[in-house]
This record gives sequence, C-alpha cells and structure tokens, in this order.
Amino acid sequence: MTNLIDQYADNTLQKRNINSLAVAIYKDGQVYHNYYGNIHKDSTDSPNDNSVYEIASITKVFAGSLVGRAVLENKDIIK
Repeated sequence: MTNLIDQYADNTLQKRNINSLAVAIYKDGQVYHNYYGNIHKDSTDSPNDNSVYEIASITKVFAGSLVGRAVLENKDIIK
C-alpha cells in the first residue's frame, strides 16, 4: 500500500498544481501518515505535522468521515 500511495503522491506533484501533499490512513487503530513535496514552490522546506493546508468543500470530508465511521461501527445509516 505504501508504494501505491507514494506513486499517487509523486504523480500528483508532477502535475505541478500543488507544492505539497499530506496523506494519512487510519487502519486497525493505527494512523499512518507521510508528507510529500515542499511547502513553497521554490523552497526546500518539507511539510510536517504543523503544516496548514487549504481544504475545499470541507463538508464533503466531514460527511465522508462520518459515513465511514458509521459503517465501521456497523450502524444502520439507512432507515
């Protein structure tokens, strides 16, 4: 899975639409995360746990997270 995520990040950064990318996966009670690229276009500062990213359409992120959690907890979300 790590190789797949690394490939995705590399391909995304090569398009030059963004400078950096943070990816996190929560599985079996563990959080796995990695950072790619540079904070600013012409710098060598790498992103880290304190980096701030703009998120467009944040309600989609929250809604997806809530539905995912409900599924993992076997909740009946359709009535």
